[in-house]
Amino acid sequence: MANRSYLYTVNDIPDYRKGGQILTVKGLSEYKSGIPPVFLLLLGDNTIVCDSLIWNSYALAGDYDEGVKNLEKFIKLMLKKGVQNPEAFERVSKEALEYLNRQNIRQKFTLLEYGEIYPEIGYDEQSLKKNILLKWKDLLVALHNEDLSKFNEYIGDDILTHWEDKAGIDYWEEVLYFHFSKEIEFYKPKTAPLKSTNKPLFELHLISKGIRQNITEEFGDLLTYFKRESYEIHEISKTKYSAIKEELIRAEIELVSDEKEQSLKVGKDNIIVRCFSDSVNVSLITRSFAANRNYKVYNSVLKSFLPSYIAFMDLTGTVTDPEKTKILDKYGLEPIFLFENDIYFARKKGKKPIYIVNPYLIDYYLMWKNYDKADFVQSPEFYYEVAPDIQRFVQYADRNVIPTFFYQKYQKDIKIFNFSGVDIENPGRKVFVKPFITEIDDDNFNIHTIQEEKGAMILMDKIREGETLDQMLNRVLKEWGVADGYLRALVRRDLEFDKDKEGYITPRLIVNVYVEKILKKPVGSERSWVSIPK
Repeated sequence: MANRSYLYTVNDIPDYRKGGQILTVKGLSEYKSGIPPVFLLLLGDNTIVCDSLIWNSYALAGDYDEGVKNLEKFIKLMLKKGVQNPEAFERVSKEALEYLNRQNIRQKFTLLEYGEIYPEIGYDEQSLKKNILLKWKDLLVALHNEDLSKFNEYIGDDILTHWEDKAGIDYWEEVLYFHFSKEIEFYKPKTAPLKSTNKPLFELHLISKGIRQNITEEFGDLLTYFKRESYEIHEISKTKYSAIKEELIRAEIELVSDEKEQSLKVGKDNIIVRCFSDSVNVSLITRSFAANRNYKVYNSVLKSFLPSYIAFMDLTGTVTDPEKTKILDKYGLEPIFLFENDIYFARKKGKKPIYIVNPYLIDYYLMWKNYDKADFVQSPEFYYEVAPDIQRFVQYADRNVIPTFFYQKYQKDIKIFNFSGVDIENPGRKVFVKPFITEIDDDNFNIHTIQEEKGAMILMDKIREGETLDQMLNRVLKEWGVADGYLRALVRRDLEFDKDKEGYITPRLIVNVYVEKILKKPVGSERSWVSIPK
């Protein structure tokens, strides 16, 4: 689950100084791991820096109609220069223009939210011009000169050949990850007030997953993150950071380099963020920083690492909606994570199991306002268990084997997550299976495998007539003595094909199989243990 850039249309340029500015925001597209060239072209010819609707930072806005004209020019240029698979390109281009010209989508401005992609750039206008606006200008000049070389340079490939996965022209959707379903009143995000306490409310430990080349530099980078968010630093405990310390006075966050911390039994090259106030920004900024570097984040209150994907927002430093809190409390639940601002993951007070909560029933209770009344009726459909404890929940979340919408696994087998589209309950034909068996290591928040490609080939089998994938996996694990069953399995999207003994071309599922403990290596495997970073 990669960080993304988001593209919207808005009726006005976001400006918090207008105080309660009424904005209509429509989704256009989102793109993982970067800003595709089409997003920049859709900003038009006069892009400006503006306030972000999502983060306490900046975004980019431009003239919508000009942006659509730029896209039309780009499409004609690609066809003129000999784009690969022109029929497909013409089809997706037509769909793109039809979507962009819909009356319920068209507005005066295009808005690019890049905060997940370029958090390291900084939020001052000069850095923006240097890192994003210059690239936008390069592409714009290249477009008007009918020169695709700058596009090739921007994506690191030939745009004519790799347009399908790198141009950003083939996905258009109104409901994006950050969705604005109705008009919003836009105000500047506010930092939570300081608490009158010297004890931090929670700590986030950034644990390095590899050898740090320059911990001092990265420590300073994180410091810069918080300075951009108008935080002041409480204390820097290491003398070698005295130059940084002299710049800053009293505040709500403490950054310390971890040389003495023993509770986690971790190395010295780690950073601790101590928060002295309720603020969701502290966690989001820290986790965003970690996601762009080789760090894991440990929460001292939850006594657990946090998911790598920041869409699973930990609620340690936030104030949950009081009405929703009352509803959860009726079921004896306390919220732990909030996924995509919609799905609560919670646990019973004093208990370990983690449950997914039904958002539709929360909406029902909120609509009828009966959760404070004596006739409050509980529903067995309000929640179900998705993990035995928070540590295992995080392991599963990082490996895409946690349901992220309520009815995905409600009253269904939760062990297998099938992303292939192939029927695994009753295939009705021969299906090969290549399993990658991995052991979950909760102590070190890692997974280990005794195999790579060679080990998977040794365990490779097929779903026999009358078998399900679940039965096949249990059979193979038992026959080889590798493990006593499995915890979760993920059937990958990608498939392989091979010929069977009769010469028929047969699909092969590739399955990640997670077990509690690997009992022995398959006979014939020469691989030793291999640690797989998350």
